[in-house]
Amino acid sequence: MFKAYAELKLQKTIKELEEQRIARELAENPALQADVAARHVKLRERNTQKRQLDAKQTKQA
Repeated sequence: MFKAYAELKLQKTIKELEEQRIARELAENPALQADVAARHVKLRERNTQKRQLDAKQTKQA
């Protein structure tokens, strides 16, 4: 039981450290910030198109 808890705690710590590293890299690199922002825009547009297509297909059914 304790081993499972310790493993979950370790995984959480690793995830937090990775998030901190990513945030630090983004803060230090404006080109990377722009790349991430562009990817978010593309992803948002793709998700919007999928939702619209799903809604259209649902109406037809």
